[in-house]
Amino acid sequence: MTEPLLTFAAGCLLQLSSTTVGGGPGAWEESTAYRITADPLCKQVTVVNPPLASLADVRAHTLTRLGKRQVDPERFLAHPRDPSGRGEVTLFVPEVRAGDEIVLQVQRIWRTPFMVWQPGLIGPHTAHLERERGVPWTTSGSSSASTGTRVQWDPPSVSDRIVVGTSMDEVLPSPPPPIPAAPPEERWQHTLRVPPGDPQVVLFPGGGSSVHMQGDLLFDPDSSSRAWVVALHPGHTELEARVTPEHAATFEERPEGLVVHLSPSEIRTQIWLSWIEPDAPTFGHVDPSGNTSIRAENGVIQWEVGAGKWWLQFVNDRPVMPNSATLLAALERRFLNATLKEPALPSHLRGRATDSNLAAELVHHVRTALVEATWPHEPTVPRPVMRVFRSGAATPVEAALALKALLAQANIDSQWALVHRASAGRGGRISLAGYTHMLLEMSVPDGSLWIDPLCHDCTAFEIRPELEGSASIGPASGPPAASQGHLQATF
Repeated sequence: MTEPLLTFAAGCLLQLSSTTVGGGPGAWEESTAYRITADPLCKQVTVVNPPLASLADVRAHTLTRLGKRQVDPERFLAHPRDPSGRGEVTLFVPEVRAGDEIVLQVQRIWRTPFMVWQPGLIGPHTAHLERERGVPWTTSGSSSASTGTRVQWDPPSVSDRIVVGTSMDEVLPSPPPPIPAAPPEERWQHTLRVPPGDPQVVLFPGGGSSVHMQGDLLFDPDSSSRAWVVALHPGHTELEARVTPEHAATFEERPEGLVVHLSPSEIRTQIWLSWIEPDAPTFGHVDPSGNTSIRAENGVIQWEVGAGKWWLQFVNDRPVMPNSATLLAALERRFLNATLKEPALPSHLRGRATDSNLAAELVHHVRTALVEATWPHEPTVPRPVMRVFRSGAATPVEAALALKALLAQANIDSQWALVHRASAGRGGRISLAGYTHMLLEMSVPDGSLWIDPLCHDCTAFEIRPELEGSASIGPASGPPAASQGHLQATF
């Protein structure tokens, strides 16, 4: 462990690093608990996964003014390992406030003859290492407390370290990592494969559909050895790789990616790749450059004109998403399922007159309880709203559905609209690609009011400027047109 195993923002204060080591050479088992005090800038923490280590488990919970909150698995984003084998897992905690604590539990398996533990590299206030009986180690530095199986520093310095499994003199420097290759020219073809049967069943995750990924990568000549990582789906199968000219590259397959080791070459090197991924998508977006093509076996792909967005219309002579009415009905069912267990109306708002003032207080209630999710997510697949409120963070769609459920309990009718930011290009009529936000439209006697549930800088019935005039899908009418602005300058 000669590099920091944890990275975080300046607003995160690492109070404790507590490590237990067991196992033996080639399979050291490390279990570390980190305790972090947060301020409003501490929104994410990254766990480093060194080249010769594998993460067996990582989990977390937060301690807030509302009590203990377990962190959902979707908040952890695993980054593919780089050519050297180094990987990262990022934890997103946008809801923490000043004084809240993040407790992170990490378990690693080290495929090395020894381990080097240097807690001072991450700067904890207190650090201690405990070994199982029979595990050899050698210490360096002056510890605050030490027993036969435990060493503690309050706090550790950068030079303090323990070598587990061998002596200090036997620790050799790590070889230099390979040089990353310059990005290649890429051409990809995605072929959707859907087995016979009801498309609504076989296209559901785990239903048997798949995607055949085929790619051509073209690397420029270079006089040095280089490496390039191609990210792979964790459930990929039937991986094939070929290189032209022969022996110009070798391949190293890892669970999360394929490493292409390129030899020095005076001509361009071409790599051909093919593999199968589970669960075919039904819509998407491709780069307008035209380097990616989408097709469906025994199916029909339709394209939104000028938008670079596609959707699967028919497959095996059966409709999947034939028109916008079918799409709207499917979304209505999905969003209804997310709100079947409704959050209770706040007690102090029960029995109030049904008017815009009550709606404004419910908007304030949602904005106080939830912050916007910062982890990567599928915008149109919301979690159950009860789970959303327990987590303290929500996607724009989840927050809108939660607010809509509360408005319905207060006998206030509202309609939803998925919106596509105008700055993100042209929105499609059926393909959901790019529809990342949801607004609510509330009818009033003299018109309608629009609500942007997670806009903490907006008034109750105001939406962000970048969402004004956006393309929309849903039962609500389109968002209001962009407001007129003016430029005033003094010369």
